[in-house]
Amino acid sequence: MRRIFTIGLSIVLITLCIGCPLEGRLEPPSITKTLTGMSLPAALSWIKDHAASNSEYTIIIENNESLDPLNFSLKNKKNVTITIKSSNDNKIITLNSLGSLLTIESGITFILEDNIEMRGRNDNNASLITINSGGTLIINGGIVGNNNGGKGYYNSYSGLYYEGGAGIFVSDGGKLIMQSGYVINNITPSGYRNNGGGVFIAGNGIFEMSGGFVSDNSVDYSHGYGCGDAVCVSSNGKFVLRGGIISHNGYGTRQYIPRGCVFVDEGGNFTMTGGEISGNDNRGVYSIGYFNKTGGIIYGANANADKKNRDYAVYVSDGKKRTGTANESNNIDTSLNGQSGGWD
Repeated sequence: MRRIFTIGLSIVLITLCIGCPLEGRLEPPSITKTLTGMSLPAALSWIKDHAASNSEYTIIIENNESLDPLNFSLKNKKNVTITIKSSNDNKIITLNSLGSLLTIESGITFILEDNIEMRGRNDNNASLITINSGGTLIINGGIVGNNNGGKGYYNSYSGLYYEGGAGIFVSDGGKLIMQSGYVINNITPSGYRNNGGGVFIAGNGIFEMSGGFVSDNSVDYSHGYGCGDAVCVSSNGKFVLRGGIISHNGYGTRQYIPRGCVFVDEGGNFTMTGGEISGNDNRGVYSIGYFNKTGGIIYGANANADKKNRDYAVYVSDGKKRTGTANESNNIDTSLNGQSGGWD
């Protein structure tokens, strides 16, 4: 039996022919049908009622929307992919009340395509997007920005409670993949322990970046303790930078400068094989954990004004530092000392 469902904004549903013989079977084409009068929450509600495992859906956004927080989960389903894309020009999905605009649960992958902007609030108390264990977010041209908030979390490694990830919070076991697009203009508000203005990666969370921009994010560090204007890699978290640009983070009025544009906590892991870290009002990378660079560029204090990072390209808590620019050919490894590790 072959079934095609259509809803609200527009859904592309890739279907399987149930009960058809496997040999010589042709998969049906993707079918798009647009109806009017339904919101994004209504579309997601329909998917929740009808979704099967190993299925893919595309929701076409036709109008700007203002939404309350959405927590999307599917019971006993896995490998469900939901792509959100615009019908034509830029569409803005704005957070209407306090909380995470989108929370992604296990077994679900959301893809944000070109011309889709997830926009937060300047008085929020949560991350704009939260990726929980087993959930995945792929940014493929979309925008996640303009949020002032962060998710509270307990760091079992340090035994302390923090707040982090104004833009995106990658929970223990969650995954963020950035191929293009923006994480932009997010601020983790002033507090005693605040981290990761753009992205926070919790223990066993993963952030893989191959393109796009993480820019104009910051930690509002007026008192206490703050780390990672752009990205904070927590204990047992992992950040892989293969491409893209991390720039112009950390600017604004604040009393103190937090530790690093990209901060790697004790037990965290940051691997850089490409990309660029430049023009931040902070040290390019501040590492207590493990950092290894085999490609890409981190500009130092000696670079042009529009490219240089504040004070150092890389600074390590045990006193190692790289003041000048680390070019493509300059490898860096926090486990090594002296010139063999790429240090001054």
